[in-house]
Amino acid sequence: MTGVHEWERGSLYAGPLPRGCVLCGQGSKMVLLVTGRCSSGCFYCPLSETKKGRDVTYANERPIDGVEEALEEARSIDA
Repeated sequence: MTGVHEWERGSLYAGPLPRGCVLCGQGSKMVLLVTGRCSSGCFYCPLSETKKGRDVTYANERPIDGVEEALEEARSIDA
């Protein structure tokens, strides 16, 4: 392990970041949340209270209502 590092907005991480995290931080990748509904109840779940347990769909933190809106978001960031 190479120690603990500080990233954007005070986030901490240890070791090298996965490629997906680097791309997301650069705005080069779209994160698509298909639904916040899940019965697992993992203690480490990163979903906010506005998404967790709800049937909602987001593209890059933007609420969307279908495939076309997801594609619009992907095009807007050249993903």
